Amino acid sequence: MQTILPKNPHLKAILMSATADAESFASYFGGCPIVTVPGRQFPVSINYLEDTLLSLPLNISAPEDGSLCDREGGMELSAEDKLLTVLDEDTDVEVLRTLTRMDEKEIRPQYIARLVQMKLKEGTCLIFCPGKAEIDEVMSACSNILPKHYQIMGLHGTMTAAQQRTVFAELKPGQRRVVVSTNVAETSVTVPGVTMVVDTGLERGPVYKALRGMTRLVTRFVSQAASTQRAGRAGRLGPGSVYRMYIYSSKDVLAQAVSTGRLGPGSVYRMYSSFTFNGMMKQDNPEILTTPLLNVVLLCMQLGWDLTSLEQLPTPVPKKRILTALTTLKSIGALTSDGGVKQGERRPGMPSPTVISDIEANLTPFGHALGALPCDPLVGRFAVLGRAFGCQSTAIRIASALGASKRIFRNSPPLIRDAPSDLLSQDLKVKAWLQSGNRERRDLEHSY
Repeated sequence: MQTILPKNPHLKAILMSATADAESFASYFGGCPIVTVPGRQFPVSINYLEDTLLSLPLNISAPEDGSLCDREGGMELSAEDKLLTVLDEDTDVEVLRTLTRMDEKEIRPQYIARLVQMKLKEGTCLIFCPGKAEIDEVMSACSNILPKHYQIMGLHGTMTAAQQRTVFAELKPGQRRVVVSTNVAETSVTVPGVTMVVDTGLERGPVYKALRGMTRLVTRFVSQAASTQRAGRAGRLGPGSVYRMYIYSSKDVLAQAVSTGRLGPGSVYRMYSSFTFNGMMKQDNPEILTTPLLNVVLLCMQLGWDLTSLEQLPTPVPKKRILTALTTLKSIGALTSDGGVKQGERRPGMPSPTVISDIEANLTPFGHALGALPCDPLVGRFAVLGRAFGCQSTAIRIASALGASKRIFRNSPPLIRDAPSDLLSQDLKVKAWLQSGNRERRDLEHSY
């Protein structure tokens, strides 16, 4: 667009977003105007975890070490001391004790279902979860707890258009609807009739692990901008509520979030703590910084795009990352063995190219096959070679475990969960889990 617009002055392009950094895009397009459309807004009631726990207590066993881990699961924090710095001094003692024991990245389907049963008076409740696995768990809990006049539906990107359209069907008198969705319901799909939102504050996205040299999907906290966008789903047609599953302390941001209703008053229930909220990014990182670059380079080469365009994005991709991706693709056989330098320019002893324009990379048939797989190319290579060596099932199970967005054995004791292990052990665990029933699977999750 940046290249085409100066050549065609009659062309008008309108970029719309509820959460993007408008100023950076305006600068990228030469100082183009910014139009803000506020729309109708009504008060929305924001409820954080410390508020919800007062009306709906939750019993959690104390961790063995009595500490609270930070939101990245790394260093350990002094639980009560850390929470007391962000909570009011008159916080209920039982609420404080529960918060110190909680892992806010753990979805609690039974608690969410009980919350919906208690708070949803009419209309539709929209529940945000990070992925399909969590959606299925919450839907199962709601089916077991909620009365028959509740319609329980899932909403995620793998559903067909026909399946997604069922969310828009009009409710019969006396009916209530529960829609459990990924972040597709933030902006891509507008669920009608929402009067209540339950926000886990979580999403699933790619993160590059330098130690492993590959990208995997991880469950992480959303940005504050995305959290506010989720809250805006409530209060469009009448009184509503939003429950955020985290605690909150900044009254200034709270005042800003309260004005997110569109067509009527609403409430937000957020299922995480204020300590977590204050640690969230203000805005989402540009996707190009978190998207697996091996996949991006493969796609560009399949489409015949110039790789130098990656250096000309609003957030330019560092040249070193592009060159590293090309080197990695060559090492796994996805690129021609000449290194991708233009023919006639490579001599014995010549160093690797340092300018993207000097590279004329060609995909091998193996590279085209990797580009068709919906996973990290390194994981895809493992799966493809497994078939070549006659161990396809084992390779696919291991590849699935390596690229899994949700750790199956997340409830294992820390000593077992964090211990290094070989890939065959991973395969045996996954194979046993797949061959087990629901009750046996829960036992395996705790014992491995």
